[in-house]
Amino acid sequence: MSLTKSELSQLNRNGERIKSNVRSILQLVPNQSRTITGLTNWSGVNKSTCQRFIHALTKSASGLDVLLMLPGIKGLHQLADSLNQLLDDEQLNEYFSQLIELYKDNVHEHARSHSQLKTMITSAIQAQQTSPEEANFEIRKQLYQANSELVGESIESSIGIQFLQVNKQDTDFLSEFIVTNRNQVVLKNSARPLIQTFVGNEGQAAVLSKPKALLSTGFDEFDTQHESTYLLQDYSHPRFSECFKGVGKLQNSLIYDHTSINLENKLFNATLGYFNPNAQHNPLTTDAYVNTHGAFCRSPTKRNLIISLIEKRLALHSIPKAGCYQTSVKIQETSHHSDEIWNDRLTGTPEITLFNPASSYFEKTLGLDHVGTLIEQCAEMLQVDLVDYLGYYIDIDYPIWLTTYRIYFDFE
Repeated sequence: MSLTKSELSQLNRNGERIKSNVRSILQLVPNQSRTITGLTNWSGVNKSTCQRFIHALTKSASGLDVLLMLPGIKGLHQLADSLNQLLDDEQLNEYFSQLIELYKDNVHEHARSHSQLKTMITSAIQAQQTSPEEANFEIRKQLYQANSELVGESIESSIGIQFLQVNKQDTDFLSEFIVTNRNQVVLKNSARPLIQTFVGNEGQAAVLSKPKALLSTGFDEFDTQHESTYLLQDYSHPRFSECFKGVGKLQNSLIYDHTSINLENKLFNATLGYFNPNAQHNPLTTDAYVNTHGAFCRSPTKRNLIISLIEKRLALHSIPKAGCYQTSVKIQETSHHSDEIWNDRLTGTPEITLFNPASSYFEKTLGLDHVGTLIEQCAEMLQVDLVDYLGYYIDIDYPIWLTTYRIYFDFE
């Protein structure tokens, strides 16, 4: 009996979930006991079991690796009993219960024993042919892990949202609202500060100031008449505003020093927005012919999601294109067609997906519970109806560090 590609994929996802539980368990263990020797001496469980448990976190590159490295169910029960006695922590017991239950399910569903399951996984991996896309994915994943360790920075997911609409007061211009939502950011004290840049469109650089803090209960403070910058507190660390250290020299970047409130190695979120009522000339009434929405991967990032919401009357006259470029967005590039800077584009084109922003199906497809709510709240700030918009997105796992992923709208 062999594993299908679908079964192998499911096992890989389950292994990733188990790895998350292993990480949570070890975070509850005293620092000096998080090594193989330390855990062995402290728990009283044999060294082989402790080694395999720790290696499942530190040596695994995939969920399948986790299943191959973990000790057997008996060993996991021994470790769980010992640690529960030492710590008497309800959360620890819950983590172990989830881990062991999922682990048992994997074995019982596919094999007669843990040993047989490992053999089946190993055989399936060896038999599986790797496509160029899968090979590139694995390389990007390895680079993410290596670069994160190298620079002491990592981001679980970076979500960029663009609203593009005709200016209600002056129809010769387009208004643009850009929101960048970073989730589970980790920065060591030695890491660079978090910097958010808003470039602008049509060769005119954004001019930023200290962001105004907004709660979901205070959207009436959103200014739809003037260029403005915002910190969305509902999607940010409660003390993130205290990290603000000013605006960059070019006036188009916001600088946040994470060491100000001791965020070293702690997961935190940060969500910033920039609104420009006159972002660029309206291509339907003027000679303007392109709009760009891009996200620069300044820190190693696990998932990069770029969403553009464009008024239907604009979308009907535009063609969306996407690409990955080796440098950050330069202000002089934003008013050029994507084909005009082909020399800076890397091979491989991200797939653009069209969606209905007024439908909840979009959120379920992405598997990100908060994105739909964030989009709805952005629409509320702008005082617009999502039924008047079409949505486009590109979704990249393990984006290439220090590159820019962009969506272009070329207008007829």
